[in-house]
Amino acid sequence: MKINFKIPAFGGFQLTNHVPFLEDYSKIGREVVAHSSFEELLLKIRDYLENESIRGKIAYKCHKKTIQEHTYLHRLKKIFNELGTNL
Repeated sequence: MKINFKIPAFGGFQLTNHVPFLEDYSKIGREVVAHSSFEELLLKIRDYLENESIRGKIAYKCHKKTIQEHTYLHRLKKIFNELGTNL
């Protein structure tokens, strides 16, 4: 499993293939856009290129969530908390 948080961390719109557990980190269609076939990818590319405001809203929502929940600091805090040590 690989979830890319770098793209939304810098405010980018992310259109990705669907990976297991993606929905555990982002709301598909609201914070990240996923496709499951090449044909679907082509359709979504065209749709989102034509709808800049929707693309921007999705990018903003994912950026905000990424900064609030998915930075390296968040990951380290979780690890240290599980070890019984506060960071």
